[in-house]
Amino acid sequence: MHGITERFIEALEVLHDERQVGPLVSLFAPDAELHRAGETLPLGGGVGVEEFWLSYREVFAHVETTFGHTVTGEDVALLEWVSEGSLTNGADFRYTGVSVLEGDEQSLTGFRSYYDSAIIARLSSPRHGTGTGTGTGTVER
Repeated sequence: MHGITERFIEALEVLHDERQVGPLVSLFAPDAELHRAGETLPLGGGVGVEEFWLSYREVFAHVETTFGHTVTGEDVALLEWVSEGSLTNGADFRYTGVSVLEGDEQSLTGFRSYYDSAIIARLSSPRHGTGTGTGTGTVER
């Protein structure tokens, strides 16, 4: 899964920089399931994949993700990352996490992301308003 993992990272950068979801969506199989921290049900299918990535991107005014350690196997990849930037309310953020990609070199059939979702929720709250605040999330297994 090395090749598709690299394409995933490149497509995520396009989403971050240009707000273009198409390159990322095109990597996923029609029946792919996507999960993120704090959500109990997965999103899936073509519309679900697009909705997943659009809802992810809309909370950020600016976001950059740096990938650290990655492990790729035949049908799974693990990516450690740090994301930082600013939310749409002006609050600065920094958090860490791990994402799991499932599939093969042709398409991704699964995506799961683990991070401390409370950081974004806290900084997104109306009482936080504008200004700065940072937090570092930890991954729980």
